[in-house]
Amino acid sequence: MANQHILDFVDEFRNLTRTAANEEELRTAFVSAAISKLSIRDLKLERGRQDVRRNRVIIEFKDKGLFLGTKTSAKFQEALAQLVDTYIPNQASQDGRRPCDYIGVCFDGLHLAFAYIEDSGRNRVTDLRPFDNHSAASLILALALDDRRELIPPNVMDDFGPIL
Repeated sequence: MANQHILDFVDEFRNLTRTAANEEELRTAFVSAAISKLSIRDLKLERGRQDVRRNRVIIEFKDKGLFLGTKTSAKFQEALAQLVDTYIPNQASQDGRRPCDYIGVCFDGLHLAFAYIEDSGRNRVTDLRPFDNHSAASLILALALDDRRELIPPNVMDDFGPIL
């Protein structure tokens, strides 16, 4: 992904979230910036489950700034637990895959961290990083490399409708 696309995405996201008041507004801004600046149009938005997903990348949003820049914050720990205890295992089970095939992202609009479940079942989490051009590049790379549409029944039904 070209550096200018990354810069444009970060700028667009920041502009859209300048007055964001809640998680929903962050999520909507993220999707809008991904569509307009990265041409990523196949992000799945879900309520009551993971926030945003693209195949095997799952992003869990929290209200803007609630991580307080630290992995020990209650909201970061909540986002991490949702990803590794619920969202990743549930999606893996639904897709017939292993949890280690997925990348989780904890994101409060100002900071993000990547979360993984290893084959052994152990959770691994990166440092919490400010959302800037460098961390955005890692996130965009994960999304861009996971652009294939899997041939699984739910995707076939989404694309072609139910078989009668």
